[in-house]
Amino acid sequence: MDPRAPRIKLRTHQLSRLMGQRLLVQVDAWERGMRFPSGHYVRALGPAGDAETEVAALLLEHDAAFPPFSARALACLPRRGWRDSGWTVPEEDSTARKDLRGGGYRVFSVDPPGCQDIDDAMHVREIGGSGMVRRLEVGVHIADVARFVAHGSPLDREARQRGTTTYLSHRRFDMLPALLAGDICSLHGGRDRLAVSVFWEVEQLEDGKGLPSQFGQNLVIRSVAAMTYDQAHTLITKGRISDQPPVPPGQAGAPVPPDLHPPLSGDLKLLTLFARWLRQQRSESGALDLTKAEGELKFKLHPVTGLPVAVTAKAELEINHTIAELMILANRTVAETVLRAFPSAALLRTHAPVQASRLGLLQEVAAAAGISVEVGSGGALQASLERSQAARGAGVGALLKSLATRVMSEAVYVCTGTLDEHSAGGGVTGERLSHFGLGIGSYTHFTSPIRRYADVVVHRLLLAATGLGYAAEAAPSADDAGAAAATVTAVTAVETAQEEAAPPALAAGLGDLDGDDLIDALLDMGSDDDDDGGGNAQQKGGGDVEVEEGVEVGGDVAVVRKGAPFGTLELARVCEHLNSRTRGAKQLSQQCQELFLRLHFMNRVRVVDAVVMSLKANGFLAYIPAFDTKGPVFLADKSGVVQMAPQLLRLPADSGGEPAQGFAMIPNCRALPHARLVLQEGTPQELRVEVEKAAAVTFHVPMVVQLYVTCDVQPHKARLPDLRFGLA
Repeated sequence: MDPRAPRIKLRTHQLSRLMGQRLLVQVDAWERGMRFPSGHYVRALGPAGDAETEVAALLLEHDAAFPPFSARALACLPRRGWRDSGWTVPEEDSTARKDLRGGGYRVFSVDPPGCQDIDDAMHVREIGGSGMVRRLEVGVHIADVARFVAHGSPLDREARQRGTTTYLSHRRFDMLPALLAGDICSLHGGRDRLAVSVFWEVEQLEDGKGLPSQFGQNLVIRSVAAMTYDQAHTLITKGRISDQPPVPPGQAGAPVPPDLHPPLSGDLKLLTLFARWLRQQRSESGALDLTKAEGELKFKLHPVTGLPVAVTAKAELEINHTIAELMILANRTVAETVLRAFPSAALLRTHAPVQASRLGLLQEVAAAAGISVEVGSGGALQASLERSQAARGAGVGALLKSLATRVMSEAVYVCTGTLDEHSAGGGVTGERLSHFGLGIGSYTHFTSPIRRYADVVVHRLLLAATGLGYAAEAAPSADDAGAAAATVTAVTAVETAQEEAAPPALAAGLGDLDGDDLIDALLDMGSDDDDDGGGNAQQKGGGDVEVEEGVEVGGDVAVVRKGAPFGTLELARVCEHLNSRTRGAKQLSQQCQELFLRLHFMNRVRVVDAVVMSLKANGFLAYIPAFDTKGPVFLADKSGVVQMAPQLLRLPADSGGEPAQGFAMIPNCRALPHARLVLQEGTPQELRVEVEKAAAVTFHVPMVVQLYVTCDVQPHKARLPDLRFGLA
């Protein structure tokens, strides 16, 4: 709950029943002269400190609602081929698309463990060359969501309204129904699936010389292995995987057949070399690397209470960056293509350069560490961050990376036709199109259409730009009404069964991010029009709309459309909506992670490394790299009495008296009335804890210290308190 919200007076006859509960309360009035407003009880959410209760309160605070998909949206799902033995590729797709299920195409995917919505897969194969020159073909294959979600359909409108899949620490709320997100669209191993692909030809892998890319929508693929990052890493480093426990169906991480170990190991090594070259190219163009060394937090939940019993940081492996670079390259290539085809109606992802006015704290901390931070370009800032880590260690380096992330502008979706540089001649130039953090001139989101609506729009733009066209809603015939009603009932039952059968790992958002998020998501923090019909071609499509033969989508026959899905003004509104939804989802995800950290440390204490960020008269502000969070470390209570372990001042452990209430959970802490805090201004600034005839303790920026971390959760309090840090 927002700590700025006041306490609210309630009258109730159910006091004993409501004590210790989280309550939803409606404010009725705040009379003049009264300290608190009055209100009435709406409902109880559950016991304070309970995981489901606290998440429910968080969702209410963010006004985040995730209602079930409507009957009209569910009626858009495929009606055939999934009831008995799973979905199969329709005959019209098998005959019309290029088949990559054989012919030397060894397609595979690499994702986090437990991943169910597999957006992307890839392949690499040797296609020629002579002498010392090798010629390779690299392909990135992305789930063809646009084939199943017709533009303008009820399902399309609901997906657009949701905007993105929302990942919490223990579950996710999908943008698409589970039948699509976790099954028909997901590129599971051993299953025939439809994909939109990008190919590159690469010569002389040592220098990564690339040839022009090409696109192919008419693809049917069958992934030979849906691996986890750990499986792929093991194949790269050891050549084979010895321990392969089974996983539930539909998850990444199923055992890889032993006969595939050698060829997949070779493929992964080739892609690793290619990705290193790609990363070097971006680095030379001024790209930033603000990824955390500790990785994303992962919580282990108690099977009964749902409370987090362990928290660890996911290790980042080189394979994570390899997949990231492939996805970034695909997004970049597609951005260039759709921009050329639709200069007034292309959807791009842009990121503005950092503003000098926001660099205060970053420069202060860096200066205290003896580091000069240069921000004239992304490359200069990256070099400064690398120097700081080399000179002052990983902790200080992590702090400066975190501060740099927080001063970045927000990465946003834009419609190219609304940018200042747009001219009547159709040209768009300048920094407004670029992505500062990634060091790329034009960039978009293409590689995650299962969980981001922006990617669905970009798929349609790409298919239109390459002349293939995309599915758009056609008015259903009267004969389809009965079938649609039957589909709603059947699909609803399937959706419910899938949700109930899904194990916790599938429901949780376990960092299920595609490659570009590894870098781009760090830069993301800093009204939708559903009427797609009518209007003239320029307003709706930015050009002439071509229609070909019908294609079946769900139970309806959709038309194939070859113009841009949105005109300039409409796409601008869509971008504004998607920016809002993306921002909200990320804030909700981050606050849920903070919530689970507090629940984990409820009545639990742990020692962590921290870095002093700034000094105050009664303590200091510290950054904790392990959790990528910061908080105050108080060394005195409100009356000014020093509160810390006497041993730190080389005093007997029983010195002083009992600690003040706010310090009672910190081990070995005692009240030391004879000690004093002295904040010495100057360069460098210092905070000293002094006691007569005892050693003094001095703190400065950016000193590395050890802290106790805990959280004193009390059921009678209106909100979960922040994490509490104490000197260890």
